[in-house]
Order: sequence, then C-alpha cells, then structure tokens
Amino acid sequence: MRRKCVWAGVVTMCLFCALCLQAQQADSNSSDNTAPSVASQPASGSIPRLIKFSGAVKDLTGKVPVGSVGLTFALYEFPEGGRPLWVETQSVLLDAQGHYTALLGATSPDGLPQDLFTSSRALWLGVQPQLPGQAELPRVLLVAVPYALKAADADTLGGLPPAAFLQAQAATASTAANLLSAATTKERGAAKPQDTNVCLSMTSVAGGLTNMVGKFDAACDLQSSAIFESGGNVGIGTTVPAGTLDVNGSALIRGSLQLPPTGTADATQGFNSQPHDFVASSFNSNSVSAVSQLFQWQAEPLGSGTSSPSAKLSLLFASGNGTPAETGLSIGPDGVITFAANQTFAGGITGTITQVTAGSGLTGGGSSGNVTLNLDTSKVPTLGAASNAFAGGIAAGSFTGSGVGLTNLNASNLSTGTVPASVLSGTYNVNISGNALTATSAVTALTATSTDISGSGFTVGAMYSVHGSSGLALAEANTSSSIPALCFATSSTTCAVSGTYTTSGLTAGAVYYLSDSVAGAITPTPPSTSGHYVQRIGVAVSSTVLAIQVSLDVATIQ
Repeated sequence: MRRKCVWAGVVTMCLFCALCLQAQQADSNSSDNTAPSVASQPASGSIPRLIKFSGAVKDLTGKVPVGSVGLTFALYEFPEGGRPLWVETQSVLLDAQGHYTALLGATSPDGLPQDLFTSSRALWLGVQPQLPGQAELPRVLLVAVPYALKAADADTLGGLPPAAFLQAQAATASTAANLLSAATTKERGAAKPQDTNVCLSMTSVAGGLTNMVGKFDAACDLQSSAIFESGGNVGIGTTVPAGTLDVNGSALIRGSLQLPPTGTADATQGFNSQPHDFVASSFNSNSVSAVSQLFQWQAEPLGSGTSSPSAKLSLLFASGNGTPAETGLSIGPDGVITFAANQTFAGGITGTITQVTAGSGLTGGGSSGNVTLNLDTSKVPTLGAASNAFAGGIAAGSFTGSGVGLTNLNASNLSTGTVPASVLSGTYNVNISGNALTATSAVTALTATSTDISGSGFTVGAMYSVHGSSGLALAEANTSSSIPALCFATSSTTCAVSGTYTTSGLTAGAVYYLSDSVAGAITPTPPSTSGHYVQRIGVAVSSTVLAIQVSLDVATIQ
C-alpha cells in the first residue's frame, strides 16, 4: 500500500508541472509576435515547446526598418562556428526602437524538438536579420528557463503514462515492480540522443585522497590526480607545497613568464620587479647544518620621477636568513654591464678603473668620461717639432739625413776624404801658427796656434780660406777652389774664428752658412749644389748680432 501511495504522488507532481507550462503558454500569447498560428498550435492536452525571446534589429546605417522583418533563428552547441542544431525563420513586427518579441518554435505544430533539451549541453541562439548585408548577430546563451522544456518528461515515468501505474486495488507490489522494470527496459531501448559524456553515476575504483584534486582515469571513474591543494597552496607532484604554487618536477612554459613590479610608480617613487630566486644549499661545518645561499635577479627603476626614467637588472645575494643585498653587478638598459668593485678579470686586471693619472712625460688623464693622454713635449721630443731640447748626451752609431743643425759631433772620428754632411755638426777649432796670410798649405793652416788671424786688407763681413800658395782669400763653397773657410773678417785687420759680429738684416735664430754662389758671403740657406761644402759659420742671436763659430766639421754635397 505504501508503494502505491508513492507512485500516486509522483504522477500528481508530473501533472501539476504540465499544467504550469500550459499556463505559461497562455501568458505568452499576449504579444502580437508571440501568438502562434492556428496551424502551429499544439494538439489539445500536449505541452507547447515554445521559448519566448526578445531582441532588437537595426539596419547597417543604424535605422529601424519599417514594417515586418524576416528573422532566422538557429540553435547551436557552440558560441561560434559549428552547424546549427535547429533553424527557423519568422516574420516579426518591430516597434519604434526596433524591439521585437518572438516565440521560438512557433512555426512548427510540435514547437521546438524535445531532444534539444534532453542532454546537459549548453545551447546558443543565433539571430540573422533578413536585411541587405546583415550577418548573423552574436549568439546568446540560453539560460535556465528554456531548459524547463525537459519537464515534458513529466508526462511519463520511465516512458510509460501515469495510467500504467494507477492499477486496480487488487494489484500487488510485484505487479508494480514488474511494470517499473518494463518501463526502465523501454527507456533504455529507446533511440533517444544522449551525450555520451554524461555520467548517470560515478565510481572511484582506485579511491581518492584528502585534498587531492580528482581526475577521470576512465569514463565516469574518479581517482586522485597529481595536484594537491591545502590552505590555498597548490602542489603539483608534492603534498607539502611551500608556496602558492609548488611544482616538483620539470616545467615547460610555452609563453611569456612575467615577474611584474611590486607596485605602480608615481611621482615620488618607483618599484622593483618581483625577484627571480636561485637557491643553493651549503653545509656549515661550524654550525653543523645546511645553509641556504640565495642569488636574486630583479629589475630596479632608474630616474623615476624624471623625464627619462629607465631601469637596470641587478644581482643580489644573501646567505642563510640574511636579507638579499646588492652585489654591484648590474646590466643597464643599453646592455652595458657594471661590475662589482672587487671584480677580477683574466690576465690580472682587477676592479673598476676610476682614475687615469698622467705619468712622467705625459699630460691629461681624469676620473670620468673619455680620458685622453698626451705626450709632454717639454720632456719628450717629437718628430717634426720646430725645436727639441735634450738633457745629456745622445749616443748613436750613425745618422741619416742632411745633418743640418747637428752639433757637438766628435770631429776626431771623421775619416779623411769627403764626409757626408748628415754626420757633421758642432765646432772644429783651428789654431794657426805663423803668418796665416802666407800659409802655403791646408796642413799649415789647420795646425796654426792662434784663434784669430791678424793681417790687413780683410773685407769686413766676409769669409776667408786658404787657396793653395795664394794664402788667404775669400772662401768659396766649391771644393775645387779652396779648403773650408777658416775665419770671418770682423774688421779689415782681424779674421776671427769665434766671437760676435754686429751688422743688420740678419734673421734672428737662423743658422748661417758659407754661400753656395757668392765667394766669402754667408747665407741662412744651406748650399745645395753638388760638390760644394756645407759649412756652418754661426747663429744670428738677433737681427743685428751674429754669434761667430766657424766650424771645420764640413760635409760635401754628393
């Protein structure tokens, strides 16, 4: 008797739900567009499978079309793409704002197909206005109310009408059980479309563990996955996650892995990025324990609050429980690396160059920017300079060039014969004994014992030399005419080997030579004619004074 009461209650509830849906259908007929035609109205006693839908339509220019507009409604399984599960076209009237209300399924006597709502899949409604150039509007997800159509199953129980369970009083409990078994068999054998992913029951053959996220290892069978969650911390491959996400194993990131800033900068301050930590473990023999060694990379702001803000990537370090501190190693936005102060480089170079100091013989240097070093020309002679001063002597095995301007060569090292002018300079003192005016040979003249030659008839300002048996005469640069000049006539009675001579028109600082073309004359231009002497006479200390130093260290132009 108790079982009969239960089935009677079930049937009563099903009939009540059917009546509610019929009442909803009566309410929907209050709109012009939502009143189904006589041909499409359901047969008496059946539940209308209709869905009321409201929307708005405008043309491509944003204007509301006048009169009726054709609309094609379609139901899909996906929000985009895919083939429609159901399609229907209706002609609807629009109000002044383009709004309309329609009953989906109104063009069919049976309304919407019942099997659309017998599975747990979501349905998306697409609407395409039949207007020039109009495409289907974005699809709309159907929410809970339309799925009330599943209540049509309330007409049956296991596929059988309620009358099948309202048996005569004499029916036994076994009879009801047999009917229920038959109904179940009929429903299982019915060709109803059903989502194969829907599980009517769940199993867990392997069982599950507390706080482990479940996974399907087979259809409708759950077991524990490798993901653990407790207290807001998630572990993958570990049940003791040490952070919000703790992965025990390899990870492949197929995209950008960002470490965002710890805050948003304003005019007063900037913010570092979240750090990227690398941790090593070292054993401390004193404390007899492992000590963590933390290296940390983080981006740090530069010039925050200025018109040209930037940043750098810095390396920090901490040991044990210490706070990470800057190591001094960083990479600038241009890729320039700044090293720590005690950085050691291969080859013995250490540290960072902070100062360049000019040593002996150099000038310049500095502590920032581009540093330049130059030769100190007051200490280091340079080629091509107008003059160079040397402290001490210069030893050389040979000289090349014209030899003009060289002084203090050791004349005793000169060989007999023609000596190249490039190796000659300095002075060669000649002492003449006897009457120089009547000297008959160069040998006699070169061994004279007096620094000045006395006589008469000298041409003041002229150079004199020995001309064979003729004695002293005006000197000539031509080697075939005379030997090198011996003295300079400072008066009509004195021919001096050294001293000073006052005149005018001299070139101050110039070295004067025996003239290449005028006998006895002097000139600041060295001779250049082949076979002529190059002989230094003196130096003009001013435009009016000639310092006489007649040199017998002469060269012959080859």
